[in-house]
Amino acid sequence: MLYDSGSLILTELISNALRYDKPITVELSYGPGGLCLEVTDTSTDLPERQSPEDDEENGRGLLLISALATDWGFRPAPGGKTVYAVLET
Repeated sequence: MLYDSGSLILTELISNALRYDKPITVELSYGPGGLCLEVTDTSTDLPERQSPEDDEENGRGLLLISALATDWGFRPAPGGKTVYAVLET
């Protein structure tokens, strides 16, 4: 479960970052709180959850992350932002 959810979440975080900005930095850490996945980019645009129609191909990334992660969010980073998701183990 952790591997499948973590893979999907990381793919969504990276896809979103690459869609809107480059370069990116990916950081993974594992500790008592679980697995933390972080993607940092140089954009100051903040992530927004979308409400896509059934036939739309995009706009579900943050909805998936919200459903799978224990916690997710974003914070300012030097020259941009970091979006993170945490999976409890």
